[in-house]
Amino acid sequence: MKRKQKKEKVLTDWHRSQVEHIKQLYLEPEFGHNVFEIITAIRYDPELSSNTIFDEDEDEFLASLTTYNTQETSGNTVDNDQIQWSDLINSSNSESFMSSGLNETTQSTEIDAYIESNYVVVDAIEESNFFLYNEHWNRLQFSMEYFNWNFVIPRELLLGKLKEAMSSYDLTTPYKIRVSVNNTGRVDVVPTPTTRRTNLFDGFDFHSEPTDSDMWKVYINREPILVSPFTSFKTTKRDQYNKAREASLDNSLPMGSPQEVLLYNSAGQVTEGSITNVAFLRKKTEENGEICERWVTPPLSSGCLCGVVRHALLCKNLIEEDVVPLKEVEIGEEVLLFNAIMGVVRGIIVQRKEKS
Repeated sequence: MKRKQKKEKVLTDWHRSQVEHIKQLYLEPEFGHNVFEIITAIRYDPELSSNTIFDEDEDEFLASLTTYNTQETSGNTVDNDQIQWSDLINSSNSESFMSSGLNETTQSTEIDAYIESNYVVVDAIEESNFFLYNEHWNRLQFSMEYFNWNFVIPRELLLGKLKEAMSSYDLTTPYKIRVSVNNTGRVDVVPTPTTRRTNLFDGFDFHSEPTDSDMWKVYINREPILVSPFTSFKTTKRDQYNKAREASLDNSLPMGSPQEVLLYNSAGQVTEGSITNVAFLRKKTEENGEICERWVTPPLSSGCLCGVVRHALLCKNLIEEDVVPLKEVEIGEEVLLFNAIMGVVRGIIVQRKEKS
């Protein structure tokens, strides 16, 4: 018995040493020095109300996309079988993010006063001008909670900073607004002009064919990526993405040509694009036995980013999650690409040119 206990202790000590080795080798360099920021990119669009191909009113459409938990946000709730932001974190840590920082009283008094005294009020800018604003704000909260940053950014505070940042710009032009948050709570907001889009969802419009200049060329990455929290959450740790773009994109094309890199994990499963989430048209069997075609996006378990447009399309039942094996991806196949700046566009898988 003593020999068995001694053997078990040796194994336990060995396991502990291996865990410590892995922690020092992989986790501490990534998390221990706090050398990254959490980021999100928000589209400001003065014509956002016309940017939908759906029949319903834009406000109603967006409201149906922006519910995240069991609380009601805009008079709408999401069915329990739809994807929730709270699924991204362990249930033991899923208490309200507001409980870790400011309470309701603080928000309604001190925060309002702070915003009023520190930010330029721009009457011409509405919350609806920031595409999927609630999606972005909620993802920021859950990202900070995941990385154990013990503070919150009040919704009104972030909105105030966005409006302040836009107050000195031409409000008739769309912008990409890069929001970055560090572990001390500092929030930086940087707008840059972006492409005007008459319909942020025209990737779903199959009544008209995109021109060659509108169709994105999608190259398959040369090697798998290492899945980590930095592929699931949007941060400044983008070395893998930058490396994939440098290795796979066609530099002979004119500057600004629409092109993307398709990424996959070590299990041979598609994850996402380097700057987009993706969806593939696949045959699915319905409960009644009928076979239909559905747009399928890789699940979060693949290591893909929890993109805000991805989440919105899932809640709208326009796409669904399923594993997409890389071996099933074919040259010439059309795909959907989507992110919070360009919305939904169409792409085509093309043969990668080998670089000299």
